Amino acid sequence: MNNRIATTKIVGALVLGALVAAVVLPKLAHAIAPNWWSSMTSGTTAGLIGVWGSSANDVFAVGGSRGTVLHYNGTAWSAMTTSTTSILDDVWGSSSTDVYAVGQFGSIEHYNGAVWSSVTTSTSEWLHGV
Repeated sequence: MNNRIATTKIVGALVLGALVAAVVLPKLAHAIAPNWWSSMTSGTTAGLIGVWGSSANDVFAVGGSRGTVLHYNGTAWSAMTTSTTSILDDVWGSSSTDVYAVGQFGSIEHYNGAVWSSVTTSTSEWLHGV
């Protein structure tokens, strides 16, 4: 079912060819036509903050608590396991095998295409962008 989503709380957006994804607290949505959005089931109740993808079938969303990272494969969202319990604010990568997520307490997580791992940092500041 297609729905218009009226909100002023779009906190992240991504355009990949025909796919337009947005993090609309607390849900995910994607555009299917100009000015029309379809809600997507994310499988989490966590507030999502950042979104990035290398293609329409390789999209990451982060936020919430306990290192929440979701991955979209073009069909459905699934939870990924990270090594942090910190809130993650942003995600960015150079490819599907080189993705970074950052957030609370100086947390930096790196995804190599197979697993997420912590990156050592000397800061405890909250990192809001990659």
